[in-house]
Amino acid sequence: MRIEVPALELKISDLQFAQYAEDFFNAGKACPVNKIFNPVPYYLYCHCIELALKAICLRFGDTTKIVKNEIRHDLEDAVAHAEQKLRVTLLSESERMEIKKANDLYKQKGFEYFSGRAGKSLLKGRTDFPSLPALILISSKLLSELRHQRILN
Repeated sequence: MRIEVPALELKISDLQFAQYAEDFFNAGKACPVNKIFNPVPYYLYCHCIELALKAICLRFGDTTKIVKNEIRHDLEDAVAHAEQKLRVTLLSESERMEIKKANDLYKQKGFEYFSGRAGKSLLKGRTDFPSLPALILISSKLLSELRHQRILN
């Protein structure tokens, strides 16, 4: 006899996404600044950005299914969805360029495993690598937006 159990679907709220975003931001601030390159803060700030944008999307009408299946881990898609929901421009053109640079690595897990293009970009000193100070600024800006929208205290 075989018993099948339906899949469990967890519905994480906008408030949880916002809190997780702040937690990842704080973890990024706790990373030591070394002379040796460390991919960890890049990952933490990118994940903060992803979660903050998804919190906005959830608050203003997207379902967890849309967030999971349409936005996935694509930072550029998340920005587009959040701006569409808020009907405002969240990021400047230069911030969008940094998101694009980060997204090319982040959505392929380049910061988590530091493989592929992420490793090559660092070794060659390429300019297509995102600016960590810019990612920190974008993260902070989005957390401020979450507070403004009363999604985060």
